[in-house]
Amino acid sequence: MTKSNNQIAKDFALGIKLQSENKNLFIEGNTIYSYGKWFPVAKKTFLKGKEFYLFNTEKYSITTARHKSLVLSYLPRNRIIFLWGCEEHKAKEQYQDNTKEIDGYKEKLNKVRTEHIKEKEQIKNLLIQNDLLIDNFDLIEKEL
Repeated sequence: MTKSNNQIAKDFALGIKLQSENKNLFIEGNTIYSYGKWFPVAKKTFLKGKEFYLFNTEKYSITTARHKSLVLSYLPRNRIIFLWGCEEHKAKEQYQDNTKEIDGYKEKLNKVRTEHIKEKEQIKNLLIQNDLLIDNFDLIEKEL
């Protein structure tokens, strides 16, 4: 019997390693994919002895965005590291992209007179992500 996308996303979050699949969302090993192995949605990994989920920041299609949202809804928030392509070697570039995005939000906040809670929340989330990248990928903030 074919499982629903919802059940496959839940299986992934629960660590069920049996190959769960339907025609457009499937788990293989520690990775859940959307449509094919060329688009990992998230990858379960261990960094410095702690379990984390590397979550793909890349965008592809509306359906893949739905898959990503579904998977994200089941993952523990404090164990997610957003990383382009779920590729660990991209940590430094992700940190730099996050920093540029933070600077953009700060610049926007400096230009407006009204309270922008959304932008402040984004800055907070990006700073948390940068801390996770520094802590788990041995990035040295001075060198970035």
